[in-house]
Amino acid sequence: MLRRYTSLGLQNLQLENATSLLGSSSLCDIVVKGTNVAERHALIEYHPVTRSFWIRDLGKSGEYIFDMPLIQPTPEKSRRVR
Repeated sequence: MLRRYTSLGLQNLQLENATSLLGSSSLCDIVVKGTNVAERHALIEYHPVTRSFWIRDLGKSGEYIFDMPLIQPTPEKSRRVR
């Protein structure tokens, strides 16, 4: 499950596939609108062996976890991504 905070409050998004595409395009699994969000912004992958989610940056401006740039596919342990 992915939690998203918006002006409307907290939303819980169920990740139904092993991979979920996040971006501003209506073709994405998770649509996020914003001036800094690319059409195909990031890929969230679930690895059942380690029971962990990984984030792969697909955008040009980069992803950040705790203000540190995401350089390669990274396990999301902190539960806090921006």
